[in-house]
Amino acid sequence: IPPWNFPFAIMAGTTLAPGVAGNTVLLKTAEETVLTAYKMIENLEEAGLTKGVGNFVSGDPKKICDYLVDSVHTHFVTFTGSRATGTRIYERSAVVQEGQTFLKRVIAEMGGKDAIVVDEGVDTDLAAHSIVTSAFGFSGQKCSACSRAIVHS
Repeated sequence: IPPWNFPFAIMAGTTLAPGVAGNTVLLKTAEETVLTAYKMIENLEEAGLTKGVGNFVSGDPKKICDYLVDSVHTHFVTFTGSRATGTRIYERSAVVQEGQTFLKRVIAEMGGKDAIVVDEGVDTDLAAHSIVTSAFGFSGQKCSACSRAIVHS
């Protein structure tokens, strides 16, 4: 379940990694990025990915996400987005459904505190510029936006 504001990179990583590991994937895309998800799956199949290994669905996020998270067939959920939705996914995943014989795994990225490490001997002007660009580029609306700088004395 990738975010709308990072329409390809996070979606590609969280879809392809499980596929490479031999799993099938059901991608619930954001309403704003349906075409991006459709084209990615289409391109993967054109490149040789077996049909049915990568799949996507779009629509009402709450209904679809609840259904997918609650399903006894869902083993693993990856999510990037709001704290409210991530918390809801964790809560629903913790419920063992009738017929479920495993505990669901969840990775939820809900606005981490990404850091940039500035070690000794670096170009400090470049480091300062990079920190500002990371923190405020895209108006700071990236889950990977820098929010901390760890600087060598």
